[in-house]
Amino acid sequence: MPKSLFHTHAGYVRDVNPVFKLLPHGFEIRVNVMSLDFDVMTRPAIFRYEVSGETVRRVQPIAMNGRDFVDEWLTSSWEDSERWASPPNLDRLLSAHDEIKDHWKLKTAAVTSYNFGPVRGCSSPSSQFQVELDRDPGAPSYFRIERGRNSFTMVSVAEKADPLCNGPDLMPKR
Repeated sequence: MPKSLFHTHAGYVRDVNPVFKLLPHGFEIRVNVMSLDFDVMTRPAIFRYEVSGETVRRVQPIAMNGRDFVDEWLTSSWEDSERWASPPNLDRLLSAHDEIKDHWKLKTAAVTSYNFGPVRGCSSPSSQFQVELDRDPGAPSYFRIERGRNSFTMVSVAEKADPLCNGPDLMPKR
């Protein structure tokens, strides 16, 4: 007798049809979702799930670039985001994550708006990048991420730009 192992709910934008893909150990759904960035409005999202026995969990990749990774990391459940974060900085990362999640729960007109700023490569280590998230009103946050083979890891968040991440903007807005 078939039984349900998994149920989730995620909003998506219907401007592009969802793409479903069966994988050797799970499945993937690609859709466009709302972005934190009011200037961008939508972004592609990857919902990849691994199935093991009766367990289904979201796995990477969750985004195709660093900016979209930060966006998805901030708006995903902490249960998922924690797995994609650097353990030494979990307390500070949880605080930044909760701030964004609480903002979206309010759903009022008088709330902070978000826009992504530059994405800059870091000189040490070269596998890391800094993604700026600007707030209106408020001060920016600087998310440091590390690129893996087919994934990203949230390394840290800071109130000031890291001087080791001062390269050109790798993702200028159009």
